[in-house]
Amino acid sequence: MVGPITRINPNEVHLGDPEMLDVISPGTGRRTNKPEAVGKRTGIPNSMVATVDHGMHQRRRNSVNAFFSTAFIRRLGLTTQKHMESMLIKIAEYGRSGSSVQLVR
Repeated sequence: MVGPITRINPNEVHLGDPEMLDVISPGTGRRTNKPEAVGKRTGIPNSMVATVDHGMHQRRRNSVNAFFSTAFIRRLGLTTQKHMESMLIKIAEYGRSGSSVQLVR
């Protein structure tokens, strides 16, 4: 029988109904460590994403929060747009001349 919450394996479930998220999610204010297996999946044991301990993850996340602010993303968007416009002008020049474009990092 398939209901709003389906167990995929002993450590994972699938939510068929978004309203059930509050039933199984820790929500704000509740400290929850990640399962060890989740931390190991990344292959980068000391990364922020792989951090199992809730407190340590929070400290690591706080160090990069400013990079995800709305203001920072807007500024980054303007910089990215300028670079994209420059790249498109160069590609158009290559196109007019019939030359091939080598896209390398």
